[in-house]
Amino acid sequence: MKIDVYSTNTCPPCLALKQWLYMMKIPYTNHDVSNDTVAATYLTVCYGNSVPVIEIDGKGIVGFQKEKIKEMILESMKNDST
Repeated sequence: MKIDVYSTNTCPPCLALKQWLYMMKIPYTNHDVSNDTVAATYLTVCYGNSVPVIEIDGKGIVGFQKEKIKEMILESMKNDST
């Protein structure tokens, strides 16, 4: 499973998402769009200017939608085990 988070350090939902992933011991790669122009361009082209965005195996969710994220993680784990 590959998880990428597109966020900023000043966005409260971004911080909540990253804290939740850390507490759940779910590894992810963070892309700080305020400092990374490549990540910022990707975010804008694919999702607009909203943060946070979480991509799980290439499928993106805008916002910290905990239940949707859990569903996608479980689905990815299920697919990885087959």
